[in-house]
Amino acid sequence: MKTDEDKCSNEEMMPTDSAAKNASPAVKQTTAMMKVDDDEDNEPVSLTIVSWNISSAESSNVAPDPALRTREAPRLIREEILRSQPDVIALQETAYQSFGAEIFASSGYVSIGSQTALHTNEYVDLLVKRELANGARRISLQSFQMNELPAVAGIIALKNGTRIAIASLHLPHTKEAAPFREVLCGAIMEQLTSQNCDGIILTGDFNMRGFEDKTTEKLCGGKWKDAWKEATNTKTAKETKFTWNSRVNMYHGPENFQWTCRLDRCYVKSEKGTLKHFGLIGNQPVDGNGGDYLSDHYGIVVKCDFASSDSTLVNDAVSSVGDTISLFNTATNPSKGGSNAAALRAARLQRFENAASSSTNKPTTRDTKQKEVIEIDLDGDCVTSNSLESDRALAERLQREEMSAHRTFAENASQVDYSSARPGVFDTMRNKRAYLQDGNDQSHSGWGMLQQLVDQGSVSGQPFAQGGVPPFRDSHEQAWSSGGWVWVKNPQYAKDPKARVDKEDNVAKMSSEWKRLVESNVKITHRHLIDLATKHNVLDGKWLLYVKAEDIEKDWPKIRNAIIEGKLGSTAKISDTPDERGSHVVCIYCPNFLDKDDLLRVRRSISNDVGMYKTSVLRFKLDAVTYLNLYAKNQWKLKTTSYECGGKKDEECSTLISSWEKCTCATSDQCKRCYKPKEDSDKKDVYSIIGLKYSEAIATQGENVTLLREPENKHDPNAVKVVNSSGQLIGHIAKDKAAILSPKIKEMQEDLQSQNLKLVVEGTIISVSDGYQQSVKVEFKEISNEANDTEVEVIVLE
Repeated sequence: MKTDEDKCSNEEMMPTDSAAKNASPAVKQTTAMMKVDDDEDNEPVSLTIVSWNISSAESSNVAPDPALRTREAPRLIREEILRSQPDVIALQETAYQSFGAEIFASSGYVSIGSQTALHTNEYVDLLVKRELANGARRISLQSFQMNELPAVAGIIALKNGTRIAIASLHLPHTKEAAPFREVLCGAIMEQLTSQNCDGIILTGDFNMRGFEDKTTEKLCGGKWKDAWKEATNTKTAKETKFTWNSRVNMYHGPENFQWTCRLDRCYVKSEKGTLKHFGLIGNQPVDGNGGDYLSDHYGIVVKCDFASSDSTLVNDAVSSVGDTISLFNTATNPSKGGSNAAALRAARLQRFENAASSSTNKPTTRDTKQKEVIEIDLDGDCVTSNSLESDRALAERLQREEMSAHRTFAENASQVDYSSARPGVFDTMRNKRAYLQDGNDQSHSGWGMLQQLVDQGSVSGQPFAQGGVPPFRDSHEQAWSSGGWVWVKNPQYAKDPKARVDKEDNVAKMSSEWKRLVESNVKITHRHLIDLATKHNVLDGKWLLYVKAEDIEKDWPKIRNAIIEGKLGSTAKISDTPDERGSHVVCIYCPNFLDKDDLLRVRRSISNDVGMYKTSVLRFKLDAVTYLNLYAKNQWKLKTTSYECGGKKDEECSTLISSWEKCTCATSDQCKRCYKPKEDSDKKDVYSIIGLKYSEAIATQGENVTLLREPENKHDPNAVKVVNSSGQLIGHIAKDKAAILSPKIKEMQEDLQSQNLKLVVEGTIISVSDGYQQSVKVEFKEISNEANDTEVEVIVLE
């Protein structure tokens, strides 16, 4: 999906009637592809291609029931595509690697492969009909030392022997990225041209503007035919021109991105090919609801006739070692060791076949022969089995498992209103928890080399178009680019006991409650933001830094390396283009804004380990505030940052100052606004105890509670009981959490030789998740009373 609002040029050359004299009538749904009988192998063969950016199959902002739409979107997208009876399906912005393979498996399609785009976490996919998959092979798209170009390509052989190289691609967005699109498009065209096929088809989300047309058509020797220009006439060209029309398509809401553009395209280069049809799909609102569409893009349908090939060897490239893909066909193909995991799932799973519909259907049974289950390398995250199991039994078993898991998700989703969460929130959340994933899943190291080549003005000997500022990129293996940001992660952070992630459901619940709060017309304060975030356990936040454009090559590596080395937090990001002041925004994430000690630790590390902003005040912003779309100069005049620290008066960052509490330093030793951690010499141990289960009817957030060791508990001698201020039992801390707290209390009692000492821990419930979680920090400290009798004081840090 797009995040830029730059207008798109409408001054593209309109096709003439003569240029499309052979075009079929353009309709909003393509007609069935022309069939070719077995005895007509030398006749032209019609190939129908559908290409669509499906925006991760997420619900539109104006859907009547977003939760229901989220569940049904895969099915609705599949049905819309299949109406065109395509031979080839090119998808962009699929939510996960095997998405296309899974939802189209039952319809007779096989995935040639999938690949992440350079500027987003979503995938590009290319699927073909099963009969075309036999003998097909994937083309390795590597160029100018990049790991992978943002495309999936393969070679297919038509019935009449014609060999076609075809690619599905997704190029970077924004008007300023035009130079990058030229470089990437040219590199992909070179790779396809080098295959010496009878025809080349390049389709997908080009994100191009009108002024890029002539340059693109001349790349790699020229002679590229734009399907929209070639296969339409003056009338139909106007009807099918724009694949992005947010004046009508309100996928992102009625007030966002009011512009039109021809972002999605199909280019064909072949002396044997004749473009016959160009149309759109997904260009009608779902169920006639105005503004409600399946994606922010419309899909395109292209039909091209190809004459028979003069080649004597139709599949001469199939034996290319390392490039031939094992496409699994449940009916005809024998199993092969090392098959692609996505292809296995494509053949055996029907994840959304029935689960996405409102009613559950029984899997269709059929008699099939026994066969050996495919053996997959364990590194492919699939099980290996030599046992015999029928196709029918295997498909039904896996389908039951998938449907059961999907129903559980659907039941949970139906209880959450996602419509209040603004677009882009969940994508940001996926990036923040990237440290939980394999490093290779997110890295796009080729961008660094591409940046150098762009700076030099040429790539592979081709002149580089002038104009525009190339976005900043980082070639480090732990860095990647997504949504206008360069991200970096600490791959070891998942092992940190502080590691946690905000959950989409909680963000959606918080957003819904915020919406109700706004509609209530109460006076909104910063405290409301803190309470909402705490109540719904949306605790992520970030320190905000600003790096001047001229200092980015010097300062960003310091931040990146500190993240990777574990000196900061889990993730950080930097904007890939400077703002109007010429600075790049940097966000360094912390997992829990209630953990003031950790916030101070990270802030000090920015000064001491990174060597930046030692004498400057830095401000900390809750992610909850960002999720609620609150920025400076908001209508409530709320300050959007919650903490600040540092500056010339506090170079050591000794004090964390909150923005919503009053200073009581003059009257209290424990000022909540000016938080200072205890001196190291006074500290014994600090523990975080999480896991208390309690009833909201008995205890609520902010209520005072008392924790008592309970060695007489027969079920768990480490149990610690929790009572409220009235002495009522609220619940117990038990098992692994109690195993930390209780022995420490006992150890202190033994050290003090006071076995009968009744150790009381007092505090408040300071963090609630779904109403059933308590988080308390406890500090143990030895003191002496006036009678010189040793006692133990237990302080709870809020």
